[in-house]
Amino acid sequence: SDSLRRACSLRVRAIPGDIARPRLRLTTDEWERLVHEISDIYHCGGEVDYVKPYRTLWASNVSSTLELLRMATTGSHKTLHHISTTFVFGFTVRELWRENDVNHEMAGLNFGYAQTKWVSEQLVLQAVRNGVRARIYRPSFVTASRFGRYVRRDLLTRAFTYLIAHEVAPNSANQISCLPVDVCANNIVALSLLDAPGANIFHLTVDQYQS
Repeated sequence: SDSLRRACSLRVRAIPGDIARPRLRLTTDEWERLVHEISDIYHCGGEVDYVKPYRTLWASNVSSTLELLRMATTGSHKTLHHISTTFVFGFTVRELWRENDVNHEMAGLNFGYAQTKWVSEQLVLQAVRNGVRARIYRPSFVTASRFGRYVRRDLLTRAFTYLIAHEVAPNSANQISCLPVDVCANNIVALSLLDAPGANIFHLTVDQYQS
């Protein structure tokens, strides 16, 4: 809406950069200003692709985490809010994955995207052990918002569009958790604003799974 755009224009300043490049491809002045002025970093950037190999996704998904950890540990004290994924557990059959599980055995990480997200998490966890303030959020599949807004190239959106258009549905033993993007974002922000949530890793899933 126009009112929302006006509110964003007053509160949000966009600075173009490139998360796959050193220092996010920011100018020296922009980098120095950010590292000394901001208090929180929300790292939700990355390339979501289930076909490309690890080496192709490394810059966007792993190097970007390194750069933001560098930003978090330079200048003023900051908290890094790292948006991960339940794909850090790969395609493994297990009855229960707890929030404090980190898949040390690297089970089921048989495609590049899951591999890059697992490595990124390990970098953040190591930083936490070294005293960096950080929280990790693991959404399941993120789908269209409750108001029907979505990204057309998204994998699930394209799959659902095909199923609806052709009036078919798969019959699979797999169970997936589909979380509307606005619900996911609201929950992440709410958790990030808690002073002492009692944990630093959170799963964002729905109670009802679909097969």
